[in-house]
Amino acid sequence: GTTRALIDANGNIGIGTSTPIAQLHINGTTNIGQRILSLAPYGSGGGGASVIVMGNSDSGGVSGPSVIQSYNRLITFGVGNSHTASGGGTFTEFMRLDPNGNLGIGTTSPQKQLHVAGSTNVVEGRFEATTASTRTQYVNSGQSFYVGLDSSTAGSFGFAAYAATLYGSGAYPMVFGTNGTERMRI
Repeated sequence: GTTRALIDANGNIGIGTSTPIAQLHINGTTNIGQRILSLAPYGSGGGGASVIVMGNSDSGGVSGPSVIQSYNRLITFGVGNSHTASGGGTFTEFMRLDPNGNLGIGTTSPQKQLHVAGSTNVVEGRFEATTASTRTQYVNSGQSFYVGLDSSTAGSFGFAAYAATLYGSGAYPMVFGTNGTERMRI
């Protein structure tokens, strides 16, 4: 018959391959609907989380593994303390992907496609380009709006070197307002 799984002379486990190139090498078919890897909670009743525990402690003094959990159609990412696949332990969640496709960072109930929440009065993000311009683009059917910083050659927006820029690509106004009232229009 056909070999379905093997352990080679180096201790590598191959599933669906006779030449594993890693400690665990799983080779699926081209059938998109076929599961390559399925993780299920312990026991036949289900109800628990499927958990991937990566690392625990190393010679550099880092302890506590990175943990990915999946339960109730959620995927959560965080770190554990004394966390093992069989013994549980504590789990500190940093990020979650909910069943609606909303990604939450710092929140367990993301309300939008990207929801970032901080535990202090300031929520910070960082976009960095080491040699070029950096920008955030907002797009709808009428135009694009950019918030950005130009490079030393003013390559992105072309205004001035190192310029902090608000830029609308269409022939539409830029409106500033407070408390539901327009205060300025450009």
